[in-house]
Amino acid sequence: MLERYQPSGRVHPMHFVLAGAATAAALPGAWIYQELLNWVPFMVVHILLPVAVGGGLGALAARMAKRGRCRNPVVAVATGAIVGATFLVAGYWVTYLDHRAVIANYHANEIEQHHWRTLKDVGVVSLPGNVDPATVRLTPDFFLLGYSFQEHLASRVKDGWRSHGTHYAGHVVYLFWLIEAALILGGSSMGGLAQSRRPYDEGSGSWMELIRLHQVSDTSRDAANRLAEADEVHPLLTLVPQVDGGDVAVTYQLAKPRDPAEPAYLTIKQVSIEPDKQGQGVTKVRTLQSMVLLSPAQTADLLQRVSKAAAAPE
Repeated sequence: MLERYQPSGRVHPMHFVLAGAATAAALPGAWIYQELLNWVPFMVVHILLPVAVGGGLGALAARMAKRGRCRNPVVAVATGAIVGATFLVAGYWVTYLDHRAVIANYHANEIEQHHWRTLKDVGVVSLPGNVDPATVRLTPDFFLLGYSFQEHLASRVKDGWRSHGTHYAGHVVYLFWLIEAALILGGSSMGGLAQSRRPYDEGSGSWMELIRLHQVSDTSRDAANRLAEADEVHPLLTLVPQVDGGDVAVTYQLAKPRDPAEPAYLTIKQVSIEPDKQGQGVTKVRTLQSMVLLSPAQTADLLQRVSKAAAAPE
């Protein structure tokens, strides 16, 4: 039975510091994002921009996990999701505040043009507590009464937006919001997951160095399949042979600790060119073995085999 690397589940306090800083940075970022969506009314931008933001937040989450030495996948996903959720909610809230300001400015101009002074001037005939409307000064805030965040969202769904003469509203807005949330939350939450699962050297307190040890450019699929089916370490230490007419490549990657007396971890991948639906060749990568634990003796054996293969004549 093969042993594989398992994250320790530990998290350095710096990860939470970085997550807090990223969450704070999401606030102005959300404002810029929403302003771009409002200024550029093209549907393609409304799709590509969330893709870019999701990718950027994913890269940020991976950086948080790396710099913060997060070896806990659950924590990495949760903190990334918090950053993404903050970005989304802040963006909607900023738009709400902007719309309130637009409404207030519009009615401030109306008040000035019509010389309205009190609530009675706009038709208010009674107030709670028998307060005379003629004694209550009229301000733009009066017209914002009842304009809640929920009302704002409802108006956005109803009004939608126009792009190239087409009006998008109703269910299309809900669909866009769903796609937007999936892209941004998906990117931000999954960004740190892969990093948190990478081998970490607990002894030295650093991520292990990933080394591309060896590649066999032309080998058979049968040889690659035997590696995928192996349930012991020894077959993995025997480098697959290069054969004439081989249609796949096999790469060996090693995660090495600083202390050679500690275990290393071997990953083996298959790279091949496969036809797509249009018959075009597409590069595909298949992981044959992932993060298999090698003892110091097994690591030394593999390195020796790689050295001999490198020194052998072509």
